[in-house]
Amino acid sequence: MLEIASKTVGRLRSREQAAWWVATLGLMSLRLVELAFVSPKYFPDTAAYLPPQGPLSSFVLAGPRPPLTALVYWTFDQNRTAIIIAQALIATVAWTVATVALISLVRTTGARVTLLAAMVVTSLSAPFLIWDATLLSESFSISLALLVLAAAIRAVQQPSGWRIVALVTVVGLSMFSRDTNAIIFAAAALIVGLFSLARRLDRRWLAASLAVIAMYGVVVAQQTAGHRSRSIVADEVLLRVLPSPSMLAFYEGHGMPVTPALIAYRGSSSRYMQYVAYDPALDSFREWCNSHGISTQLDWTVSHPVTALTQPFRDDSGLSMDAHLVSYIPSGYKALLPISVEHLAQTTRRFLLWGEGLVALVVAIVLARRRTPLWWLAVGLLATAIPHAILVWNAEAMEVPRHGLLIDLQVRLGFIFLGVALIDDILTRRTTRRALTTSQATTTPAVGGGAAARR
Repeated sequence: MLEIASKTVGRLRSREQAAWWVATLGLMSLRLVELAFVSPKYFPDTAAYLPPQGPLSSFVLAGPRPPLTALVYWTFDQNRTAIIIAQALIATVAWTVATVALISLVRTTGARVTLLAAMVVTSLSAPFLIWDATLLSESFSISLALLVLAAAIRAVQQPSGWRIVALVTVVGLSMFSRDTNAIIFAAAALIVGLFSLARRLDRRWLAASLAVIAMYGVVVAQQTAGHRSRSIVADEVLLRVLPSPSMLAFYEGHGMPVTPALIAYRGSSSRYMQYVAYDPALDSFREWCNSHGISTQLDWTVSHPVTALTQPFRDDSGLSMDAHLVSYIPSGYKALLPISVEHLAQTTRRFLLWGEGLVALVVAIVLARRRTPLWWLAVGLLATAIPHAILVWNAEAMEVPRHGLLIDLQVRLGFIFLGVALIDDILTRRTTRRALTTSQATTTPAVGGGAAARR
């Protein structure tokens, strides 16, 4: 009998999981509707992701951008329509897989439905939908972040060699899609590795950490071979150093050649790839970028820590995607959500980080005594958003809102998870109280009846 009951429960759970998979995939597939209206949007940066040769060429192994997007574009022979279809399909799968993995962390049906609805709304909102039709790395970056989240949940829930390998694989792909991702995951791998040594955890986690750190070494080698640090320093100089007398004096004191030819490019990073990279009058500047640029940038950050740590949150125009979103919207884009919902989903990053932070703190404190996996995940996402924003702002002077898109994603998801965790806690306690009340109601008559019988 016990075996039959166990099999029956297993079938019911399998059917329930299948129902969640079907419902989630069906709703997330609404993203594909957008492909019927939009046209692929090409940007000046797109050329940096289009390799002129095969996948093993120096362009991919040591090109001006991380290699993953270039490899995908090469796979589809640079066919723009095929590329955006592939991006949309991958994004749909990623949002579905992540949502189903998150649902497994929730105990009550009401909270699960709330989580599904919030994830669908976030997925269909413009800040995360438009990138499927743009020829940049953002769509892949978002999809890989969601797959990392799903793989991490599964690997922690039921650790196995294959699940940890899957996690390391998607982490590696994400590292090769954006340079700042590589720094974040390398730091996370170092923490996990040290924690596994201190707590004597499964050695597979230590091996996974070492693998991620090794991949970071490969990314650094690619950055050096492709002179990607030179473009980072050049953007910093053109957009922030030249307009600031104090920064200009600091950089000049560290050997940067300040010439009329360089001053002419002040504030115009969009012309870097076309002119600054090849202008013979800037040969000395490029040599300085290669040899002393990154070290000078780090020296400035260390010697001005207050500016480096607080400026990302004082410059709202630099952090908020709202003011810049329209310039990335592809031709033919039609919002899939009602205007009121769309506006709610497009709150500014400063408000996300600070205004809603107070609410998140209160909820986190309320749930602190009943820590659930979803609570831990929410707190982790929100706690790492601040250093993530500081890293992106200091490492990406050009188009900070676009380069910080994953910050928006992790903060929004952090707030969603806290809210769902609170709802799940309330519903769970209500269900427990009802069960206790029902149990007491069924046992009381039996006691009374026994007393009557004795009389």
